[in-house]
Amino acid sequence: MSQYELCEGGTWYETIEADDAASALETARGNVDRDNYPDAEGTLYIDVRARNVDDRHDDASDTVTLDPTEPECSEDEHRWESPYEVVGGIRENPGVWGHGGGVKIHEVCAHCGVHRHTDTWATRRDTGEQGLTEVRYEAASEEAAS
Repeated sequence: MSQYELCEGGTWYETIEADDAASALETARGNVDRDNYPDAEGTLYIDVRARNVDDRHDDASDTVTLDPTEPECSEDEHRWESPYEVVGGIRENPGVWGHGGGVKIHEVCAHCGVHRHTDTWATRRDTGEQGLTEVRYEAASEEAAS
């Protein structure tokens, strides 16, 4: 067992004992909690890292992707649909627009009116990495105003 420092989002926050960097990194991944980012909207990309206290070359890193929590529905679960009259686009493929190497998809829940926006060619703002999938939700009243 060795001592490993754990980092989340650029902040070193804890030292743990682990067999290796991969095991320590798994702990760092498991510690990521969306509740620690209460003001964040949409999909988050949280960089995590684990490094050996005695051997700085023994380290590992990864990115944890956190989609927003799906809002509750008035029914048991959402029924996502793309009615042309609500989501726009073209009648043959409503709510879908080409975007880079992917698409942007706009759906609405037939039960509660919440809107879901999915971008399959999103760009991570801090690194410029492309080809990611991002999701965001909007209440029906917010969508009508935008």
